[in-house]
Amino acid sequence: VTTHTAIIHRQKLLRVRGGTQKLESLIEERDEHHEKERVSEEKLKKQLQTFIDKTHGNPATATQARSRRRMLERIEDRQKLETLYNLEFDFRCADFPGKFMMDVTDLAFHYDAARPLIRNLSFQIAAGDRIAVIGKNGKGKSTLLNLLAGELTPVTGEIVPNVNTKPAFFGQPNIERLNPDVAIEDEIWASNPELPRTSVRGICGIMMFGGDDAVKKISVLSGGEKSRVMLGKIISTPANLVLLDEPSNHLDVQSVEALVESIDRFSGAVVIVTHDEMILKRVAKKLLVFQHGNVELFHGGYEDFLRRVGWEDEAELKPKQEQQKTATLSKKELRQRRGQLMNERSKAIKPLKEKIEKLEGTICEFEEEMERVKTGLASATTAQNVGRTVELSKRMAELQKLIDRGFADLEKAVRLYNDKDTHFDGLLKAL
Repeated sequence: VTTHTAIIHRQKLLRVRGGTQKLESLIEERDEHHEKERVSEEKLKKQLQTFIDKTHGNPATATQARSRRRMLERIEDRQKLETLYNLEFDFRCADFPGKFMMDVTDLAFHYDAARPLIRNLSFQIAAGDRIAVIGKNGKGKSTLLNLLAGELTPVTGEIVPNVNTKPAFFGQPNIERLNPDVAIEDEIWASNPELPRTSVRGICGIMMFGGDDAVKKISVLSGGEKSRVMLGKIISTPANLVLLDEPSNHLDVQSVEALVESIDRFSGAVVIVTHDEMILKRVAKKLLVFQHGNVELFHGGYEDFLRRVGWEDEAELKPKQEQQKTATLSKKELRQRRGQLMNERSKAIKPLKEKIEKLEGTICEFEEEMERVKTGLASATTAQNVGRTVELSKRMAELQKLIDRGFADLEKAVRLYNDKDTHFDGLLKAL
């Protein structure tokens, strides 16, 4: 979207025509140029000073010495660039011996009975899950995370954590509960008083509160700094289920990247509320989707969701158009239109269904042949039959390529089948 981008870098404002990549390249080039110039000038200054020291008091070289001294005085002192630290951290993972960390059964919640936020929601959080909670503002995403964290009590249904589940919660209620009158290190230390002060100071440093910054009061911090304090509190205690409610709201681009990388390395489960598409595309393996007046579990990533389901505004556009067309139709005309759509649906998806079945059969045949080839290859290797071993190895490689290609074609066919089926299903429902 942007035509120009500006950044505050090393206490100066830099502005370029273009986007962030161009700006980042410019910053890198400037810093590299500064450092090369500084090293070159330091070397020259040493050479000049050495000459001056050697020729000091020698009348024969007095003129040269004065010239070198004036040259030395004209060289400005370039300060070595201060190291810029970015957020880098890892969640401390607690062991979890089981399969499922939490069971949610028939969960329902509302603040106003006339406007239920969650109805009949059931799902499980498994070890290693990456679940993103998505939907429009005000639909109940943060409420769901507060329920999972035990901050709220369900109206009906239950949330049962495994006895070995150790959750950590990053949410708005937690940030608001930071004690404004204490220092950063004391706030982090309060999460795990068993930690030695050196470890607490280490966490402060990781969260970019090094040195004297660690004793700043919470009351003077910005929103982003408070977010980092909350992350510091979370990583001070081992956990195996991390609940994150819009953690990127107050974090800079580099810190969001560090957060995503830390989630990638975390072996526990993560449930995250976010609108950030970069996070959704890189992190989510399952989705809890708030739309159509309720929340449902979607098995798949964000791009899968956009391709197979999509947001209600987009998914309902064509059915609504169809409704407008059919609003004045008679019952007989509606039946005819429904029959027409059923025929169109059959014609559209029947070839795809046949293709899917054919691909599945072909893949099975290749896999069966692969097993026979593996058996033959083992026998040929044992018998030291070099020619037969080479022949079977080549066939095995060919079969693997055919199987991979078959699965790729199958995936495309299934996706196309689902898309067409969903399209006609929406049109039929509109009637």
